[in-house]
Amino acid sequence: MPSPPVVTLTLNPALDLHEEVPGPRLHALNRASRGTFEPSGKGINVARALHELGLEVTAVAPLGGPLGRLIREALEAQGLNLRACPVAGETRLNVKIADQAGRTTEFNLPGPALSGEELGRVWDALRSVARPGSWVVLAGSLPPGVPATLYGDWTRALQAQGATVLLDAGGEALRGALASGPFLIKPNREEAQAALGSPIRTRQDALDAARRLRALGARQVALSLGAQGALLLGEEAVFATPPEVVVRSTVGCGDALLAGLIASLRWGRGWQGAARFATAYAAARAQHGGPDFGAAGRAQPLLDAVQLVGAAEQGAQERGVELWT
Repeated sequence: MPSPPVVTLTLNPALDLHEEVPGPRLHALNRASRGTFEPSGKGINVARALHELGLEVTAVAPLGGPLGRLIREALEAQGLNLRACPVAGETRLNVKIADQAGRTTEFNLPGPALSGEELGRVWDALRSVARPGSWVVLAGSLPPGVPATLYGDWTRALQAQGATVLLDAGGEALRGALASGPFLIKPNREEAQAALGSPIRTRQDALDAARRLRALGARQVALSLGAQGALLLGEEAVFATPPEVVVRSTVGCGDALLAGLIASLRWGRGWQGAARFATAYAAARAQHGGPDFGAAGRAQPLLDAVQLVGAAEQGAQERGVELWT
């Protein structure tokens, strides 16, 4: 019998406009050397990456207006199984500007508010595809007016019907869900700082933050640390450092990290194997950039270059070095 599919939820999807602008300047005309449109939102990105990795996945998202139609058509053209929930509001547009060094400046618009009826339709769609044994990814920001407790409420309900819930959110949305006991959370450094109200400047700070998030209810934590890789805290604490690559864009790298973890754990690779593959896959995404994920074939050559170091193996002095300001 085939495994139940992975299901992703994106409550605040977007159509991303990616532009490459050599030497962008403020308060001046900038000409892009390249521009592409891409369906986006954290859950959609995770679904696209999992689809690329060969996993069966269903993406659930509320979509409205011409931009919502473009997202639906693009995902269906990619062969992704999509449960689109029509809404009256206009799906948002985000703008991502990458310079020649691969540094990205992002402008994210607010998404539409969802009525109680529209939110109910999204929940019905999610619950209908999340079978017992499914892994469900709740990802991204909440639309305006949605209570911060929603992810926690839905996590409890989904786990009660036998699903495994993973969460990728920050701030109040993350804080409001921790007590529900999600299987895994994947905040980035900024999201963890916002949720805990304390800065993360060193590896020791990152380890302390991950431990606090576990103490608040998360069973496992994957804390994304940008160019420094990730800290994975579960059966053991592991710092995974990616190899140096030429970065084209950092957009979607955190989503690639989560997708790599999910795929590896579903393949039975274990915690360290998942940490290694997910870190290599995220680095491959940064190296590739582009409108398609395009990272699966690029990850394999990077696997051996990923450095895994247990937190217990690092000295207190090394963990105390300030990496971020």
